[in-house]
This record gives sequence, C-alpha cells and structure tokens, in this order.
Amino acid sequence: MNKHWFTLGILALLVTILPEMASATTVTPPTGNNALNAVVGGGLCNVISNLTGNVGAAIATLAVFILGVGAFFGKVNWGLAVMVAVGIAAIFGAASIVGTVDQSAGGCTT
Repeated sequence: MNKHWFTLGILALLVTILPEMASATTVTPPTGNNALNAVVGGGLCNVISNLTGNVGAAIATLAVFILGVGAFFGKVNWGLAVMVAVGIAAIFGAASIVGTVDQSAGGCTT
C-alpha cells in the first residue's frame, strides 16, 4: 500500500511540473537531413536539462525526504534506501557515464 502512495505522490508532482514544460512557443522547423535530429534531439535535451537541473534536484530532495519519513516510522527497508540512492546517482551521473562510454557523443549543449 505504501508503494501506491509513493507512486501517486510522484505522479502528482510530475503532473504539476509538466504544464510548465509544455509551454507552447512558435518554432520554425529546421529543414534538411538533420531536421528530425534537431527537433527530437532538442526536445529530449530540454527534458534532460529539466531532470538534471532544479526540477531533478527537487525531486531527489523529495525522494530523500520521503525516505527519511518512512525510516522514521519504520516502514523502509535497506533495499529501498539503496534503490533510491542508486537512482539519484544514475540520474545525475548519466551524462558523464554516456560521455565516458561514447567519446564521440556530442551530448546536449543546452
């Protein structure tokens, strides 16, 4: 039952954040061979910059806070604590991991 409340809380947080991310602006679509790469890549880079910026830090802080409250009430096991820590490390370290594996990857420049 606790997992359902945690999932519901994360989904409520995402629904609150998503309208800000979906703000519509007029963009002239690029032409040529790299049109799809520019449009899709730009959108994905925006998502990545949001998740690794202030939004990601806030979500990670909330996850640690919720984990602390669960530990206070004795409802958290070590497996969940390790999963949260590994998840936070993976989110914020993903760009450097990809850069290490693929040296030719340009990455997001935003």
